[in-house]
Parts: sequence; structure tokens; C-alpha cells
Amino acid sequence: MDGGFDSLFKAGLDHATAGRWREAEEAFVAASRFRQTVNLLVNLAQARRELGAFASAAALLDVAVVNRPADLALRSRLASLHILAGRDDRAEQVLMAALEIDPHDAWARFILSTLCLHQGRFAEGWPLYEARMEVAPETCRPPPNVCRPEWAGEPLTGRAILVWAEQGIGDQILFARFISRLKALGARQVTVVCHPRLATLFRGLSGADLVLPLQSQMPLPPHDVWIRMGSAPLHICATPADLPYPPYLPIPERRPEWDPGAAGKARIGLIWRGNPNNPVDRQRSLPWDQAERLFAAGAVSLHPEETGARDFSDTAALIGGLDLVISVDTSVAHLAGALGGPCWVLLPVMGTDWRWPRPGAADLDWYPGTRTFRQRQVGDWTRVIDEVLAELRALD
Repeated sequence: MDGGFDSLFKAGLDHATAGRWREAEEAFVAASRFRQTVNLLVNLAQARRELGAFASAAALLDVAVVNRPADLALRSRLASLHILAGRDDRAEQVLMAALEIDPHDAWARFILSTLCLHQGRFAEGWPLYEARMEVAPETCRPPPNVCRPEWAGEPLTGRAILVWAEQGIGDQILFARFISRLKALGARQVTVVCHPRLATLFRGLSGADLVLPLQSQMPLPPHDVWIRMGSAPLHICATPADLPYPPYLPIPERRPEWDPGAAGKARIGLIWRGNPNNPVDRQRSLPWDQAERLFAAGAVSLHPEETGARDFSDTAALIGGLDLVISVDTSVAHLAGALGGPCWVLLPVMGTDWRWPRPGAADLDWYPGTRTFRQRQVGDWTRVIDEVLAELRALD
């Protein structure tokens, strides 16, 4: 008996490692006929998650949690499955139960923060969002050799504040909206340190007195207090009514040498793939055959290698000359949204940034000039592009 279980379980693991999720599921189901262990349930749930069977996967993890109630990582995984299945209330119950066991559990706090912020529950969400520094400390490092205190919301009148880069380019674009609020609080000097490709663009931000590109071993400019970009709203944005909405980034002068489309036609820029080093890129990027359908409909690549854009200031200038941006879930979607749109964002079922609203859900719209087109089944981009092409025809 055990030999049969062991061989089938190993076969399932081998299939999963190779990304053969249907075969992995079949092997794990066969192994379950011999016996069920928590490890088997977890791996079978992962296979079903990859296949888009979220409710079934969550049911398996419900059983696993009963058998391993102190496993907080298992509870966080279960909550994420409930979110994918559209069961936010159930996800919140799972996360709250995890936090009753350990109020400091970083993953439970972080997932709950994204759920709250998704719904505009800022008073609950922003404090929990600080858990990102424990979940992904490598992307949220403090300034090097900093000796001044971190800003904790005390009065800024007459003081200099350093706003420090964190997370990815899209995150920095989203949080740039709060720079003007810091200046409005009376800060004498607001210095923004950001990704080098954003520096030129961010120099046009309202409220930014000095913008510096992030560099290794960079000397820190004089300041009284500092704050990570993503922590600023904790102190200045208690409700959605406090949220600065786009456009909050300037559109630089357009570079005339790039032709986005023939005269008389809609000028459409397309971003069809993201950074291949991003762990979710395989879910979010379009396969070439689907991107080709959009190019055939008149879209023009907005990728820097085709446009010659040197940084995001150049890309913003190019967007200013377009009628529409169509983008997968990457930094240019945030850029187009911050410029005021219009932008159509193409979203997968899994690996989607929490800031894009979901159909039918009471989610906050961070970029009202954007519109989302979502997969209904894992990996099915054909139907998404069918919908986009139908909408493009309606614009003609």
C-alpha cells in the first residue's frame, strides 16, 4: 500500500515540478486512494489552483487546516484561494483566525491588508500593509546609513522629509500620488528618491522639491525625517475620500519621431509582455499569437525597444500622443492610469496586482481612467482578446 502511495505521490511531484498540472492532479488523486496526508492535500490543492479549480482547492486546504491547525502558512494559502474564488468574506474569516493564533503573522497581515485596501477600508488596511516589509524585506529596505527618524505622522511644518523608493516601478508610480499631500502638510522640503527610470518624470510631480535616482551607496540629502513611499498613506489617507486621483503625473512634450498610427485611425499603443524575470510573468504576458491579433487591428508596440524610449518620461510623452493604451499588468498600465488614461488593462486569473478592481466586486478604483478585461479561465487569453477586439470595432 505505502509503496503505491509513495510512487504515485512522487510522480505527482515530478509532474508539478515540470508544470504538468493535469498529470500532477491525476497522480495525486490516485495516491489519495491509498491514504490522505496533509502534504498530499496541499499538493493536490496546488495542482487544482494552477488548473483554475479554486473552490475545489480551497476545500482540500480546509481539511488540511483541520489536521494542522497551527500551520499559519497553510491558513494564508487557504485565504488566497478563497480570494481567487471570489469569497472575500471567507478569506477574511480564515485570516482573522490565523491572527488570533499569532497577531504578528506577517503573511496573514499582508494578505488581509490587500483585501481591505481593495475594498477601500483604509483605516484597517494601511496599518496591516506595513507587513510587506516582513514579507518582502529585500524590496522594502530603508535608506542606507539613515540616522534620522522615520516619519510617524507628526506635524511636518517647516521640516524636510525624504521619501524613499520601495517595491517595483508600478508601485512607485501608484504611491507618487501622495507626494503633493506631504507638501500640503507644510513640509519645507520634499525629496523623492525613486527608480532611475522614473526620475525625469517624477521631477514634474507637484510637491516634489528634489527628485533623485536611486543608486547604490548614494549619499543621503539633508532631511529631518524619512518615509517609505508605501507608508506615506498610513498617515495621510484615512478614507477613499482622501485619495488623490489621477491625473497626478505630467505629460512631457511628445517626441515627434515615433508614429503611433496612420492618420484617421485610432492611435493605440500596446504593451503585451512584462519583465520575464517577474515570477508572475508567465500568467500576465500575452502569448504571441494573441498579441499579433491586436497588432493586426492597428495597435503599435509601446515597448521601449520599438519606440526608442529612454525612460518613463519618454514613454509618458508617447502616451500623451495616443488615443488608447492597451497593456498587460505591468508598470506601463500604472503609468497610463496615473496620466489619466484611457487605458485597457488585460488581466489573468492569477498573479494579478491587488489594485485592479474585479468585475462585480465592491473594489476601489485606483485609476478611474482605466478599464479591465479579465480572463475567465486560467490561461485563456483568446476570449479576452475577442472582447477587446469587439470593443475596438465599436470605437471605429
